[in-house]
Amino acid sequence: MARLLLLLLSLIALPTTPVWADVFHLAGGGQIEGRWLNPDEKPRQSYKVRTRSGGVVTLGDAQVARVEATSAAEQEYRARLPKMPPTVEGHWEISEFCRENHLAESRDFHLSAILKLDPEHEKARYGLGYSKVDGRWVQIDEYMRSRGYVKHRGSWRLPHELAIEERTQKLEQAQKDWRVKLRMWRGWLGKKRSLEAQREIAAVDDWRAASAVVDLLDDAVSREEKNLWIDVLGRLSTHDAWSALVRYAVEDNDDRVRLACIEKLERSEYGRRPAAGVLLRSLDVDDNLQINRAAIALGRIGNASDVPALIDHLVTKHKAVQQAPSGGGLGPIGASFSRGGGGGLSAGSSTKVVEADVYNQGVRNALVALTGQNLESQDDWRKWYEETNTPKTVDLRRGE
Repeated sequence: MARLLLLLLSLIALPTTPVWADVFHLAGGGQIEGRWLNPDEKPRQSYKVRTRSGGVVTLGDAQVARVEATSAAEQEYRARLPKMPPTVEGHWEISEFCRENHLAESRDFHLSAILKLDPEHEKARYGLGYSKVDGRWVQIDEYMRSRGYVKHRGSWRLPHELAIEERTQKLEQAQKDWRVKLRMWRGWLGKKRSLEAQREIAAVDDWRAASAVVDLLDDAVSREEKNLWIDVLGRLSTHDAWSALVRYAVEDNDDRVRLACIEKLERSEYGRRPAAGVLLRSLDVDDNLQINRAAIALGRIGNASDVPALIDHLVTKHKAVQQAPSGGGLGPIGASFSRGGGGGLSAGSSTKVVEADVYNQGVRNALVALTGQNLESQDDWRKWYEETNTPKTVDLRRGE
């Protein structure tokens, strides 16, 4: 800004001075301003410069460190400057020229000059980044900083927002890095570097690896590989980890895989109770097999608060298909519960979908494990629970 002021004063003082355009920075220090007369010379041997006084100076190639060439718009601006009247209108006209030609520093200089002449000039205020707040002009940058905002990539953000964004970016990058490493180690399994891969996987204890491990568990086919990833998830105290263990404890068809998941959940201080909550919700599905598997897991990781829900699901209703020979009445229930029947019906037979009560042995086993009681029917369990949890009546008159 100071340089612009000096330029303005010098040009006004010398209205007939020729326009000079470029700055030649000398190798030994200092600079010369003037018009470059031989910019197209090749190979470069010298720099011929017409100075402000009108004389021509020739500089050797080694004498010039660099040339700061001035654009055509800057040259036009300097040509207009001596003719500008020192009024609001004059400064505004040339500031508009600067805006149209992307001469930001020069434009700000003239807008500031306008405000010295007319402090309420709205267009100049807006051009300099002012806004009117509560009846007074304030610059947006200062206003936003006064309210605790910081400028980040062209927008105003609160520091805690930036901190959250930075943490999120670091987390995403760490998750990507783990995904790359874990997939590489999985590729080594069963090959020359298999033992090294197993050692690396066995050492994983960074919670940020959880989502990548879950993906690999979902891709695994063999029991051995599933158990490898289940062992890792058992060490990671995250929602992703225990959610996957719950899912496999209920849905996997391999008894040993389900048991491995239950054992990990049983030892987890972080995931044990949340996992029990998911298992309780799993009792409400239509799949009788899943109900019993969820109950078995609850028998290991649940507590006394889960008993009422288990009692309610000791007997559940499920749809089944009854099959009858073409010549007689309906036979016994056929097909598995909750799966709508299936093939295997003989020609000429008739079928009927019915709803039947199913006794869930897995639920009973869970109740026995959690309570130490050895009851059978749902009524017996309900009666026991009511008697155990109903406060006894106290006779306050006793002892009178």
